[in-house]
Amino acid sequence: MVYDFDDCEDKSPPRYHPSFTSQPADPRDLETIVNLLEIAALSLTTATNVSFTKNELLCEAQAFGGEIVLEERDVNIVLPHLGFLKKLPGKRLQLR
Repeated sequence: MVYDFDDCEDKSPPRYHPSFTSQPADPRDLETIVNLLEIAALSLTTATNVSFTKNELLCEAQAFGGEIVLEERDVNIVLPHLGFLKKLPGKRLQLR
């Protein structure tokens, strides 16, 4: 849409108020799971070389998710494919 403010009587941009409806995220949606896990990993990484367990990551993701309840089996499907996490010995994880 082209805005030609010279043609407007009051010289102000047109006012549009689109109505956005926010639907709750599906807890089985891969993008939702990945986003919550990344936010949780960032939150758990309080210093360089900090590591955490999968359970700690899941609990932190649940806290950020609010009403979104992540199931461990869905997290287990996504976890091996996350490029922002590195596996460490002792079943620990670390943000890359």
